[in-house]
Amino acid sequence: MMMMAAVDRRLKYSLRRLSVHGERSNYDVLDDEALHGGDSSSSSSSSSLSSVYRFRYERRGVKIVVRPPPFAVSASKSRGSIHDGGNAHGIVVLEGELIMPNSVKGAPYDYDTVCLFMHPAAVMNMLPFPASLARAGVPCMTCHSRYANFDYNLEYENVIYDLGCAVRHCKEKLRFKRVVLVGWSGGGSLCAYYQAHSLKVCGTDLEAFFPPAEALVIVAAHAGRARILTECLDPSLYLLRRGSHPKQEAKLRRFDLYGKNSPKPPYTAQFLKQFRRAQKERNARITAWAKENPGKSFVVDGTMADPRWIHPAIDPNDRTMHYDCYLGDPRVANDSVSVFSS
Repeated sequence: MMMMAAVDRRLKYSLRRLSVHGERSNYDVLDDEALHGGDSSSSSSSSSLSSVYRFRYERRGVKIVVRPPPFAVSASKSRGSIHDGGNAHGIVVLEGELIMPNSVKGAPYDYDTVCLFMHPAAVMNMLPFPASLARAGVPCMTCHSRYANFDYNLEYENVIYDLGCAVRHCKEKLRFKRVVLVGWSGGGSLCAYYQAHSLKVCGTDLEAFFPPAEALVIVAAHAGRARILTECLDPSLYLLRRGSHPKQEAKLRRFDLYGKNSPKPPYTAQFLKQFRRAQKERNARITAWAKENPGKSFVVDGTMADPRWIHPAIDPNDRTMHYDCYLGDPRVANDSVSVFSS
């Protein structure tokens, strides 16, 4: 009977973990009795995790009203322009979640520090990292910028301003004494850029508004949005669409990583240098075209052509597969509608 009771507890625990997609970790308050049925021979790793993940958490919706600043932030000339989505009154509402731990073992905490997550264009509330921090007893707030999932007209100055409003909200409305900026992926350059402004090292009008964060954490970040977008451009295309400039593209065919006669890895240092230069040149042509055609929408083909996707020895980490990127096969993703610059 004792064995059946232990199995029953483990089964209930497993079903509970799998019950709600995305919220499974909220149930993972590691309890030795629940995990092992009272077995005292549980591993030391489970015990160490149990000492960290002692909390469940509660999600609280957050809305932050962002009003126009008393100074020029971006290239917008007037309210209601394409830069603010046609918003005539200049007010936007940022949405997010405050993920608060609830004490399960021991006395409740008196929270005075919050980890703040923001990305220029992505939604971050269902990432595992904020929830894991909350399970460890650290309050987290995830906040969207005004360009969440829709960044075709993204201006970084506006995102910096949005992040500043979120920092002020944490301190003035939520009454946290300390804010820790957590920059994940594209949020890394955003948080670093914001902190540089708030510490008055950039020499701009933005500094007077932005309260500095007390700490900065960078996780899995790239070196900058403009750089990573450029390093993913396919330099075998001349301008926007594939085949629109056949004469020019005939001269660029040697940079086609996915063609029948494509160069094969390992690539020489000279080839990589020429490849990166060709990517910058295509970027410059696209930029010049956009300036000559203000307000015009356009589609960019060839946005997932980085030699790193093909040969893991370039910028090595623990990846081992050739022709592999975060969107799957880069040969398919290169002209997909779901990539960086589409």
